[in-house]
Amino acid sequence: MKHSLSTLTIASILAALTACSDKAPDKTALSTTVTGATPAGSADTAFSAPSAVRPASIPNALKATDQCSIDMVNDVAAKESTVITDKAKVRLQGWAADAVAGTTPKEVYLELEGPTKAYVQAATNVSRPDVATHFNKPALASSGWNAFANVSALPAGSYVARVIQVNGDGTGSLCDAHREWILNATGS
Repeated sequence: MKHSLSTLTIASILAALTACSDKAPDKTALSTTVTGATPAGSADTAFSAPSAVRPASIPNALKATDQCSIDMVNDVAAKESTVITDKAKVRLQGWAADAVAGTTPKEVYLELEGPTKAYVQAATNVSRPDVATHFNKPALASSGWNAFANVSALPAGSYVARVIQVNGDGTGSLCDAHREWILNATGS
């Protein structure tokens, strides 16, 4: 599948959400348009610009994993493909973990790849009791993350979103969240 970076398309978000579900995704609801409405309770939240520079804390070698999810985009359930109409305010929510070991990462980054590559750091240790219950691992109750991004400087296009997990021991993993973002050129 070829991806271009003309608008922000994160079609990789639905697969990660279904990782915590026994149900198959609804194929009729694989795409959504998200306006940039300020998420509830985020009036004071700073929406940071993604970095074009790969953060130094991300190890060079990343192992592949499927233990992550991008669940919400601006308080709307993430779909396989999401059109972002207000590029100044994008709130993302999900989870990341090593379910086998029952551990959560020290740091989480979203890697956006399309016409350009960019990184968004997420806040970690967000309460996710549903993940702990799903994997029957109480230690995963804080596997959630939130990211607030102002992607207005990114070129319009289609972007694949991946979740990078950096562990306390310096190792890391790359999770294909099966989400795509389409950024409108005008932001309207």
